Amino acid sequence: MKLNELMSTYLGGTTMEKDPLKDIIPPGLIQEQAGLPVEVIESKWEINTEPERLTRTFKFENLAMRNWFLTEILENEKSNEHFGKISVEGDKVKVEVRTHDLNRVTELDQEYASYCDDVFEDVDFLGGTTWET
Repeated sequence: MKLNELMSTYLGGTTMEKDPLKDIIPPGLIQEQAGLPVEVIESKWEINTEPERLTRTFKFENLAMRNWFLTEILENEKSNEHFGKISVEGDKVKVEVRTHDLNRVTELDQEYASYCDDVFEDVDFLGGTTWET
């Protein structure tokens, strides 16, 4: 279940005095939630060749949210034992994924990309997104 679906269920469509994120998100991230705009540089995953791989770049204005995004992706890699190439340059995170043994994109890579999208949507839910291209 995505965080935004969980929060919608938790909140029941109403606002509560208690901050529901306090129980889910580390305190250091909640304090900065007013300045969390996030944008996708490339609007969707690209398929690159030589070798075939999925690629997407994310941009974060808040480094704490960038780090939270990275932590979620790295934990998912460890639990699924499927690893992508993650490049971090300041506020930008570039993710590339492929199945190395086959040198091409497989269902595992598509699941990895989908998970990245889900985490990014959660970041959007937490702090808003500027979808400018």
